[in-house]
Amino acid sequence: MRKAGLVLGAFVLAFAAGVIWSSVTAESLEAKPYICKLAVEPFLYCEPSNRCKAGEQFCYMCQGVEPSGAPCLCSRVGCMTP
Repeated sequence: MRKAGLVLGAFVLAFAAGVIWSSVTAESLEAKPYICKLAVEPFLYCEPSNRCKAGEQFCYMCQGVEPSGAPCLCSRVGCMTP
């Protein structure tokens, strides 16, 4: 019975420490709005990479574009010849 009480007490103490820690660090973090305008069709975005063979680029299949023009909502395709 005493062991169960110690385990429960440790759980409550760890939970309280987590709540206090998250409330202290939450003020230092800023939420960045993320705007991704969806494209009509998915498109292929490729960039040079040292992971690929000569003449190949590492490509991503992207679903949209940020206001800055950078692609977003991308998934890796791999090394391809564009």
